[in-house]
Amino acid sequence: MVIFVAFGVVYWNVAERQLQTARSEVMARQRAIKQELEPRLLPLRDKLEAWVIELAGPWSGDHVSGGVSVERLGRSNGIYLRLLEQNAHSPEDIRKGMEVSLHDGFTSCLFQRQERYKAEDGKTCHSIAQCESGQICNDWSLCAPPSQPYNLRMMYRGLRVLSPTWSDELHQASDDYQVRVFSRDLDKAFKDDVPIAIEMISRAKYFTVVLDELPQKFARAQPGHTDAGLERDELRVQLVEHPVRVGIWDLTTGQSVLRMRVDSGAEIRPIGRSHMAEPRVMAAQQRQANNCGIALDVKARLEQAADGEKEQNGAPAASSVTPSGR
Repeated sequence: MVIFVAFGVVYWNVAERQLQTARSEVMARQRAIKQELEPRLLPLRDKLEAWVIELAGPWSGDHVSGGVSVERLGRSNGIYLRLLEQNAHSPEDIRKGMEVSLHDGFTSCLFQRQERYKAEDGKTCHSIAQCESGQICNDWSLCAPPSQPYNLRMMYRGLRVLSPTWSDELHQASDDYQVRVFSRDLDKAFKDDVPIAIEMISRAKYFTVVLDELPQKFARAQPGHTDAGLERDELRVQLVEHPVRVGIWDLTTGQSVLRMRVDSGAEIRPIGRSHMAEPRVMAAQQRQANNCGIALDVKARLEQAADGEKEQNGAPAASSVTPSGR
């Protein structure tokens, strides 16, 4: 009996030392990555979050600066974030809310696609690990290169393995298998997520934020409601007329390019077979039409600012963009 007890104690001590060694090796790799990346990623993260919180604060009126054309904004690399206004008042809420930030009719109508990549070329995926190098598992669960503007969620995926929460969970790993899972997670992040985050920092010129304000008589989604993605308030509100805040900043100068508050709402006039479309299809069309209408308002404001600047310089003003179908 004494022999078995002694053997158990020795075995436990050896296993514990091996586990601690494995944890230490993963932590050492994480620290090396943090030393290289945090000085590059965290200042940008903190700056973007401060701008989002400012946009969600007490409204100080619309503002549009000159010098940035619709074409320049549309063709430049950028970063995009869409949130509910109520989820934009603290860094913690922003990081949680951005999990459902998606490209939508706003980005399609304001920004010009720079990559020549067909959606049907991408294979179905559930995570970035299933995609080739340089590709992500996009909003439609297809492997594809990151589209413009970059979704801010991608930068936070790179920061995830550098967070104190990730480190605490690693320290709590109770066996070698769990430690190997953390090791693979760190390898995947360094191979896939971090390069995209670095590309965002090096190439993005503008940061664009859309904050949806919930109307007073907003009908919240019911549990279990999955029709057309309407189980989320973030998508459900895009179906109805409601106030929207839009902010655009120049990442090079740190200056505000545009700050405006408009009502989202567009009229769709179905023709032909559109009258026979399923309710979920009609809901998706209405949502995208409303979102595109916001983009047209942004274009109109930028064009008006550009025309005013030309008039001050004695040059003829160009015709401004007018939102249509609203």
